[in-house]
Amino acid sequence: MSGPMFSLPVNEEPPELCGSYGGYQRHGRLNEEPCQPCREANAKYIREYRRQSGPLARHRADQTARRRAHQALAKRYPGEYQELFCSELAKLTDTP
Repeated sequence: MSGPMFSLPVNEEPPELCGSYGGYQRHGRLNEEPCQPCREANAKYIREYRRQSGPLARHRADQTARRRAHQALAKRYPGEYQELFCSELAKLTDTP
């Protein structure tokens, strides 16, 4: 028999993948250093993922709900709020 029965793919980045998240992943699979456009695409993807569904997104939702509830309670019970606020502030600022 002469020659190989099959040929291995050449490690050249197809232009349509370079500069995308898929291109970044391909660099990793091939143990290559990612090019700058692929690094930027990966950073953009990760930022967007974290913004939409990461722990910070859940934290922001919790913070927003907490702030709105706090504002509503302070408006509904202004006297009690002021008394509680001053009491808690005094606990924090008092030095033993």
